Formats: sequence, C-alpha cells, structure tokens
Amino acid sequence: MIEPGPDWWRAALADFGAGLGFADARAWTGDVLNLAVEEGKYLIDVERTGETVVLAVLRRAPVAEVEAKARLLLRATGFEHDHPFFLQAGLKGADVLVLAARVERAQSRGLFDALGLILGIYADMGL
Repeated sequence: MIEPGPDWWRAALADFGAGLGFADARAWTGDVLNLAVEEGKYLIDVERTGETVVLAVLRRAPVAEVEAKARLLLRATGFEHDHPFFLQAGLKGADVLVLAARVERAQSRGLFDALGLILGIYADMGL
C-alpha cells in the first residue's frame, strides 16, 4: 500500500465527506469533526491523533435494551470477526452506545469504509 502523502488528513476528510454526499469538504480542516446524520440518529466524531484517526459513532438505545445491545456490540468487536479496523465498544451515560474504529494513516483513505462497517454493525443489532 502506498503511504498517504503529507496532506493525508485533508485527503481522508475529502473522501469521507464525498462518501457522505458533501460536495465540498475543504472547509473541514481541524483535527476534530463532529456530525449528526440521519436526522440526529447517529452522532459521528472523527478525530486525528498524530498518525491515527479515531472514528466514533454514537447511537442512543432504548434504556430497557441498553444492556443487551451493549453485549451485542462487544461481541461484534471481537478479534474473531477479523475486521479491517481495530474496533472498540462502550457506553456513554445510561443509554448511548459508542462504537469506534481506529484507522491508521496508511488506511486513512478508507475512513468512509470504517463508517460503513460501524453503521452495518448497528443495523445488524436493529438500531
């Protein structure tokens, strides 16, 4: 794989924005990007930390289902699934599930793919 150049972060954000349907993502220049998509159903946090990007997708779950959904989320991130990105699952507060992917610089053009993976896991859980 070819190592992304010095503007890898801007290129990754441009690809990510294009995947989301944004015609021009050049204004996205900081190290942190926060978006709400699907009428606020999902909150997306993209953050560059050195040579790594962390993509976290937060999704509210019905309080009565949080424990069961959190267990499903933890199972979905297990090494036996051989995901192309390192995934972590957690909770924020009493009813917000968090699924995050760590995307290395060499994979940074696949940021939108990481989002698709996360949204697919949430969809498989019925969220």
